[in-house]
Amino acid sequence: MLASALEWEAQDSQEAIEGIQRGLDDFEAARFRSFDEFAL
Repeated sequence: MLASALEWEAQDSQEAIEGIQRGLDDFEAARFRSFDEFAL
């Protein structure tokens, strides 16, 4: 059970890191919206 929980935690962390990297890549490539555009 502990191994399963640790595996889930590792996978969750990896997915979070990948999502953050995609966001940074998009920002560097100027693929983003201003907050005002987002909030509409």
